[in-house]
Amino acid sequence: MKGLLVAVIVVLLAALFGWLSFSTSPDRATMNVELQEIQEDTQGLVHATEELAEQTAEGVEKVGEEIDEHIDVDIQDDAPEREIEIESSR
Repeated sequence: MKGLLVAVIVVLLAALFGWLSFSTSPDRATMNVELQEIQEDTQGLVHATEELAEQTAEGVEKVGEEIDEHIDVDIQDDAPEREIEIESSR
């Protein structure tokens, strides 16, 4: 039953995206798979995914560089040590 439900959902989504078209005539009904449309859509999806991955990698690299700069500043910071007094409530 789950398999049938999945198949129906896949067919409906494919029709929604324009990958499937249906037509009828007096003596037959046909379902056409639009291969060119599928190929164009998947190529666009691959291109968009590659761009997103590249932007994400650049962002991660930038954040890594910023963290590295802050770590270097903290290590090189020659601020005098501070004494902390802890009060006891006895």
